Amino acid sequence: RRFAPEAMRVLDMQDFHALRLGRERLVAKGCSLAEAADHRPRADCDHLCRELAAIYRCDATLAISEAERRMLVEEYDVTPPGRVAAAPWGYPAAAEG
Repeated sequence: RRFAPEAMRVLDMQDFHALRLGRERLVAKGCSLAEAADHRPRADCDHLCRELAAIYRCDATLAISEAERRMLVEEYDVTPPGRVAAAPWGYPAAAEG
């Protein structure tokens, strides 16, 4: 910010750490993949708090999928909703439904 105070800060969330780590922990405990897929980090999760703080320090955030974008906006109240955009790469998005 010192050299370019007007520059936009963009966070590229190619990995939602709190979500991935929580799911990995559940699978390691023997939970089903369906249970792991339904996991949502709790509001007091340190990893989630750090990620949300990073989002609020930036002007825009790129989420890896529409599902993660919706989770951030709808379940964790990231506002304004336009602050987070889905920017998938690597594989075509799976059809929802």
